Amino acid sequence: MCDLHEKMRNAKTPEERSAMLDQHMRHMAPEMRQRHLEMMEQHCSSAR
Repeated sequence: MCDLHEKMRNAKTPEERSAMLDQHMRHMAPEMRQRHLEMMEQHCSSAR
């Protein structure tokens, strides 16, 4: 999970980041996607 988060953080453009989100979270509603991203940020930041 943190690997994906790190890849998104290192995306060179917003379009690249958006494409990753679409690929990995395409079945999530926008609200759930946002909550998931926030949880990933919190989890992966504390795991370092």
